[in-house]
Amino acid sequence: MFTGIIEEVGKVAKIEQRGENRRITVEAANTPKELRTGNSVAVSGVCLTALDIKPKSFCADLAPETWVGLHSRACTKARW
Repeated sequence: MFTGIIEEVGKVAKIEQRGENRRITVEAANTPKELRTGNSVAVSGVCLTALDIKPKSFCADLAPETWVGLHSRACTKARW
């Protein structure tokens, strides 16, 4: 469980099935400039690894167990 400072509120823009896993794309008005590939990002209280970072979005890969936890917390194409 993440208990840090919230710097940005984003929304899930895309959910892709990749075998057993899923990749989500989170869009935000401003992705923090210091965010780097491999950094942890809290999404609905779950720490995920930031991938494919762009100025207004980032991706994260979700194992089946992580998906179940996030999906039950509202991991849909909506605000988190």
